[in-house]
Amino acid sequence: MLGQIEIIDGDGRRMTGDDLPRRARQVLGVLAARHDRVQSKDALADAVWGVDLPGNATAALEHYVSVLRRALQPGVPTSRSFIVTRAGGYVFATDRARLDLADLRAAAKVAERRPGQLDVREQIVELAPELPFAEDEYADWAAPARAEVKAVLVAALLDLAEPVAAADPARALRLAREATELEPFTERGYRLAMLAGAGLGRADEVVRWFDLCRRALADDLGIAPSADTTSLRDRLLTELHTAAAPTTGSGPAGSQDRPTGERRRGGDRRKADRRATQETVLPETARLETVQPETARDGDAQLGTVQPETARDGDAQLGTVQPETARDGDAQLGTVQPETARDGDAQLGTTRDATAQPGTARPETEWNGDGWSGATRQEVAHDAGDAPVPVAFAERRRLAVVREPLPAPLDVPTAAAFVGRVAELAVLADGPGVIHVVGPAGAGKSALLARLREEASRRVGLGRGPGPGGALRLGWLRTALHQLGRPADQALDAAMGERRPLRPAELDAIAGDLRGCVIAVDDAEHLDADSVSELRWLRERGPRVVVSYRYPSAITDRPLHALDADLVLRLDPLGEHDLPADVLAASGGIPALILPGDAALAGAVAMHLARLRTRWMPPAAWEILRLTAALGTLRVEQLAATGGLDLDEVLTAVDRLVHAHLLVEGPGGSVRHRSDLIRSAVAAQISAAHGHHLRDRLATA
Repeated sequence: MLGQIEIIDGDGRRMTGDDLPRRARQVLGVLAARHDRVQSKDALADAVWGVDLPGNATAALEHYVSVLRRALQPGVPTSRSFIVTRAGGYVFATDRARLDLADLRAAAKVAERRPGQLDVREQIVELAPELPFAEDEYADWAAPARAEVKAVLVAALLDLAEPVAAADPARALRLAREATELEPFTERGYRLAMLAGAGLGRADEVVRWFDLCRRALADDLGIAPSADTTSLRDRLLTELHTAAAPTTGSGPAGSQDRPTGERRRGGDRRKADRRATQETVLPETARLETVQPETARDGDAQLGTVQPETARDGDAQLGTVQPETARDGDAQLGTVQPETARDGDAQLGTTRDATAQPGTARPETEWNGDGWSGATRQEVAHDAGDAPVPVAFAERRRLAVVREPLPAPLDVPTAAAFVGRVAELAVLADGPGVIHVVGPAGAGKSALLARLREEASRRVGLGRGPGPGGALRLGWLRTALHQLGRPADQALDAAMGERRPLRPAELDAIAGDLRGCVIAVDDAEHLDADSVSELRWLRERGPRVVVSYRYPSAITDRPLHALDADLVLRLDPLGEHDLPADVLAASGGIPALILPGDAALAGAVAMHLARLRTRWMPPAAWEILRLTAALGTLRVEQLAATGGLDLDEVLTAVDRLVHAHLLVEGPGGSVRHRSDLIRSAVAAQISAAHGHHLRDRLATA
């Protein structure tokens, strides 16, 4: 029941919830959620139908129980069914059928009694890749079980992260991130992420996670982080700054006031914090640090080093950019001459001190205990009419960034490279009224919407849907309206406080200020029916709407299906015109795999992405990934013979793997891995003995 419903019988036959009639699936779900407790027929009928009870609810219920028994245990007498008739009702008997939800609850009780037993927490995380009853997540009967599992899973993730925050900060950061994605209001998760960021030597990660905490609490709850969270941020940043500072007399006078990476030794800039970067800071070139893969959200942030010659209009490319290539509205990274800066440009880089103009940032910024401070003489930028325009500083360890302040920071890391997608951005900016952006995990949906927001910050508001764990309603709209400078907190607070939809007059007042704007909602598939109705109302009266989610099939039974699309924009992998040949071969054009740096970390991200993309597929799909990883390019009949699989089963799985951009087709019905990184990661899970056995089987197939 955890995630999509799946039933496996004693012979290995598999069924899913989609193979059952909807009402029968709901009867099974209610019984499973309340396993080992007798449910009266009246209680079951109320849970399944609510106020829409059929004329003879008892007879209808008995019919669906009979359907379940025949479908799930064909030929088994009623007396031996795991759906037991007892005391005039029914009970899901876990002594006759194993139930993962029951296993999770048992593990949670053990975890509660034994706080230090980490293997039980590992078991909980392994049991619950997703919350239960994904097909019926909005049903009243499913809500308590989903909330219960979420609380248990979040606690287990954080209990696992806490003891390894210092010894294995990368793993701790991943666990803390998963916990905060499930429950955005748990400050403990953000504190552990900050500790892990400090363990990686990353002051920018400490600042970023504190800021994510602040925004989550302020946007949806209207409160500030606790004193414990704030003091932890200050302590960690002070410790990192102190650790990076040179000892007295180790350099020229005043060198202790320079930021990390800017101190000189023998006239050259030295390398600093090798765990964060493998690059050297050159005197005239802004250097972007690498972003650890574990900070990427759901694989959508596009990371990687891009050769300067691939830069195109609208792309933020990594590398040294010649000043003459800077264009109005482009975020150019590299050496920027002061005279090229224009109002509205996000110019990144160091500026020659000798030619510094008002509004340019000096790199000598440092942590003062409360925030990043810049040179005292920098204060404002000027527009064409010499009117002062406030600017905001952001310190990313060895990169001083000057840009117009955004209403809310973007989720995509500053150091992430955005590559390609020029046509897609143009369509999103000026296309039809409602656009659905779809693509599997790691396709770059979040990065694309963040880039759209960055390029058109004055007319694009970007919110985030509640996700599978749920969140306060209208958080997405509050965020988008604040970014557009058109807050409507009074109306939103009233609707949320009274637990009601926005009224027509309130929606009209909001829509009236949004003509020509775009309301974008990332991860929108879990929006509830009221939110979808409000989006439709706003669209009909003003702004254009963009929503993103993984697959159209994911919203078939969800409210978002009612938001008719004028255009469905599917994100395919990047191609040879976007990436150098070696990067394209390694990543397969999948944005989440365009990773610099540590090969082990890249392999971990690749494996995680492969798991995410195959989670909804039959078991044969993973076996095919293993076979092609171990043996290389294979024809479908070779896959069937070597893996002992049915040919029709192989063809179905291959269709899905190609659709998910994990395999590519070759001549003669052959297939191979699209990404070398994923192939290597999957192959690493296969022992040498097993690989030798597979090669022998292939030779005789």
